[in-house]
Amino acid sequence: MTGLPNPDLIVRLAHFISEREHIRNEKEAGAPPPWTDDEVLNTYRFCNVRRRHDRVSKWVIDNIITPYEDNDNLWFMLCCARWINWPPTIIELMEKKVWPVSGFDPIRFGRVIDERVKRGEKTWTGAYMITARQIPEGVGKGAFIAERMLNPLLHTDLGRFFNSALGPYRTVQKSLEVFEGKYGWGTFMSGQVVADMTYSHILQNASDLYSYAPIGPGSTRGLNRLFIRNLHQTIRQAQFNEELIYTKRKVNELIKGLDDVTLHDWQNCMCEFDKYLRARNGGRPRSNYNPETAY
Repeated sequence: MTGLPNPDLIVRLAHFISEREHIRNEKEAGAPPPWTDDEVLNTYRFCNVRRRHDRVSKWVIDNIITPYEDNDNLWFMLCCARWINWPPTIIELMEKKVWPVSGFDPIRFGRVIDERVKRGEKTWTGAYMITARQIPEGVGKGAFIAERMLNPLLHTDLGRFFNSALGPYRTVQKSLEVFEGKYGWGTFMSGQVVADMTYSHILQNASDLYSYAPIGPGSTRGLNRLFIRNLHQTIRQAQFNEELIYTKRKVNELIKGLDDVTLHDWQNCMCEFDKYLRARNGGRPRSNYNPETAY
């Protein structure tokens, strides 16, 4: 690191982490809202401290990772799931027998998705967007993703890598590296899939769960705020990891209970903290809090 974080902001971060976890516990206990006196947390949507507690992640764990834990296509199912990121769409793909349990038909897969769009049903979330200018005219987004982002992965060494007998020697860092150069698979998307893999046998014993996380713009902004740097300053991966580890340790000294929070979880927290401070300073995060009841 090149300096130390602002101690007042570390206290503010500890408050944010503590209150976000308190909100989750209150909701799961069935307590009526409001679950916090923090107006920003009451107004806007923020991810959980532990990514596995987020609604879609919980669904993926319960409906993909758990039932298909021993399936050789689990890694690919997780790739498909995160490009869609909307469980009702995945459920329809499963019901129509096009979910890639034993094989993958990109034409049928994309058609089911695009027909859902034509019916006017919600098909995607707003988390992972592809702009219209990237898709050729006359091609549906479902077909585009199936044929350009997903199907090519089956013709690479990814399947062999994720199904090999590496066990604990397979790391988060190396798993991210095998996605490099694959069309549509930048650090954000590959990071989401690799994070899902940490809930399965593929990466649950990775040696770098608590020492490596993919660098991202939101989490970098969060660290820049903590370390009083220019908001858009870039930092190297090694410094990013070191600052994540340090800030997690300092917050854990104040509120405890963060030992099981992976470094990927913590980089998500930095991204959410950036949104939180932006809202406190008069900005506006993208999404208000709106409980989802579709699944």
